[in-house]
Amino acid sequence: MFKLTSKILKLYFRSLLTSCSYCDLQVNNDCLLFLPMVFTTHLIPRKYFCLLPPDVGQGTSFTFAVHYDVNKDQCTPFLYNGQGGNANRFENERECMRNCSPNAENIYPMDGCTLEKAEGECNGKYLRYYYDSIDKKYQCSPFIYKGEGGNANRFENEAECMRNCSPNAENIYPMDACLLKRTEGGCNGNCVKYYYDSRDEKCKEFIWTGCFGNGNRFHDYNSCNSTCSGVKGKNSHTHLSFTVTFTLAVVKQSKKKKNP
Repeated sequence: MFKLTSKILKLYFRSLLTSCSYCDLQVNNDCLLFLPMVFTTHLIPRKYFCLLPPDVGQGTSFTFAVHYDVNKDQCTPFLYNGQGGNANRFENERECMRNCSPNAENIYPMDGCTLEKAEGECNGKYLRYYYDSIDKKYQCSPFIYKGEGGNANRFENEAECMRNCSPNAENIYPMDACLLKRTEGGCNGNCVKYYYDSRDEKCKEFIWTGCFGNGNRFHDYNSCNSTCSGVKGKNSHTHLSFTVTFTLAVVKQSKKKKNP
């Protein structure tokens, strides 16, 4: 009977690659890999480590963990001994199902706002923001992102972070997100959402992939319409500014003629 081992998995995974992404580092002449966001905590493809049997490991530091049962499409708890084991081991059912189940999006929809801050890998220094729900601060805080890896709880600025995550977003950053372009995000989900098209001045349906994106995203048509209805695009604002400036210039010029 063929036995699937971690060594075979690693070799198979490398054979699928055409190029390597790394931070100027090498380990035993192999590339240090960074997988797409969905797989950031694992170094082998999801569908393969999910097939591994539960491994209690070694040691005496007993903790509860869960593993994915591919035959039942469910995550089952087991007692982990603290050392060793394999990649089919997760801290909770949500993490397990998100990594392994084909029905994960229906059971545990991806919400990057609930993830812990992840600085990622590499030597970069980029100012980013994350939503702090872990410590129950429920606010967006700055952190330094290293450039590779990380997770979906990462935003370019505080406004984008709050618009995506805060229940008070409308009070803190009203309207401005209505002018943002539609953004599908960067995961593999298939969620129906609504965005405001400032050019056509109406809300439209689109597919959001489950993470990232921007504040111009609403759960339903009514919330989109009530938030953004009447907001004009940038071209309208530019035209208004030009008209006012031109009118003032004419008034000033006419006053000069009356008072030589």
